[in-house]
Amino acid sequence: MHSKLKAGTPAETTKSSRLEIVDGLRGYALFGLFLVHMTGYFELYNARPVPSLVQDTVLWLFLGKSFSLLAVCFGFSFFIMMDGARRRGQPFAARFAWRLAILFVIGLLHSLIYRGDIIAVLATAGFILIPFDRIRSNRTLLIVAIFLLLQPFLIIRILAGLAGYDWAWAEPLFYDDGGAMRPSLFGTFGELLQANIVAGKFSKWAFYIETGRIVEILGLYLVGLVLGRVRFFAEPERFLPERWTAEFRAALPRHAYFPFGGGPRTCIGESFAWMELVLIVATIARHWELDLVPGHPVVTQPLLTLRSKHGMRMTIRRRAAASA
Repeated sequence: MHSKLKAGTPAETTKSSRLEIVDGLRGYALFGLFLVHMTGYFELYNARPVPSLVQDTVLWLFLGKSFSLLAVCFGFSFFIMMDGARRRGQPFAARFAWRLAILFVIGLLHSLIYRGDIIAVLATAGFILIPFDRIRSNRTLLIVAIFLLLQPFLIIRILAGLAGYDWAWAEPLFYDDGGAMRPSLFGTFGELLQANIVAGKFSKWAFYIETGRIVEILGLYLVGLVLGRVRFFAEPERFLPERWTAEFRAALPRHAYFPFGGGPRTCIGESFAWMELVLIVATIARHWELDLVPGHPVVTQPLLTLRSKHGMRMTIRRRAAASA
């Protein structure tokens, strides 16, 4: 029994930088962004927009979700690399900045062909992320992330507009692409490069700054960083008793674990249930071994409390020591 319930330490849970659940989320994000750009003809759709149920469906399913997930996974990967280097006693900030510089150059070259490139934008926000690793308080990071996700600069512009300031009512700069789209439709390859060197980059960066998208990216990075610190993705299906320690639970986001519900509907019998659980498990495990029936689906069903949707079908075997 003890071998089956052997726990891993938090360090062990992040020993590998490849976590299947994170890779799956990242793959979903990249696939979604690919579909978004394909159905939008890599922004050429904007030259002559035609209503399309297919495009509307793809945008509804993937656009916001894919973009957000990719940014969160970036922040999480930043934690994995920085945390791994810290455990080895090696400084990594400069090396990470070097990787970002390479990523920025790749994005810069890509933007000469496709002005909507986001790689350079992600790299730029990554440089801003590096100093936040020095902030050890997850609460502080979440407060900053929430502040950024609330789009403070857009709120300031709205308030300025209500107050009658002319600059707040001016047309966004990215409305005028400086003729950068025309070479994509009718120009030569040389004209495309020439247009994207200045006009294409100006309109793109104006979009990310004026819409607050660059601020939103940094906020999502910080969310990913905090999720990494609290081991949110660390082997979610593995039994780790330390997940129930007071210190670990205090570091988790609110309602990350809610078998007894949350808020005003929290089960009033939670304290009794924990005491009862310890006694029952100790009594049963002393005499019996329980194994999940092979192939039985384990699906969580979050309602007022968290429960198993299909129950937990188990096979029971009497322990040899108990039968002696």
